[in-house]
Amino acid sequence: MDTFTLFDDSPADTAPAAVPQSSAVTIKTYKIGNHRGNGRIFLEGNLIKSCGFDCGTEYTRVDNRADGVIQLCAKRVSGLPVRRVTQSMRNGKARPIIDLSDTTIRQRFAGFSRVEVEFNNGLLVIRGAN
Repeated sequence: MDTFTLFDDSPADTAPAAVPQSSAVTIKTYKIGNHRGNGRIFLEGNLIKSCGFDCGTEYTRVDNRADGVIQLCAKRVSGLPVRRVTQSMRNGKARPIIDLSDTTIRQRFAGFSRVEVEFNNGLLVIRGAN
């Protein structure tokens, strides 16, 4: 599998390097939910699938502390753990699910009740929104 780095050689608290964007970018707003006392962002269905996040796809989560953005990349990022898109069955068809639920969600998006998710080919960018 290919590996690449979203960030340049600067410290972890800096903005990510420019990432090639798809010509058709979709932005949707999601509510930050709760699960066992943690913040939760739940993404599912054909929209994430059309961005390259199908069931079983490996992806990497990159948290940018400087601007409070979370990036989900459909390729490996060197030095970061790999996660996997899970699946659920609906009407006999598998649907992809990305379920982010941990203590960092509330910390990263403190003061926000919602997030905006920017859907690009191979990259999801999550930002705080009200």
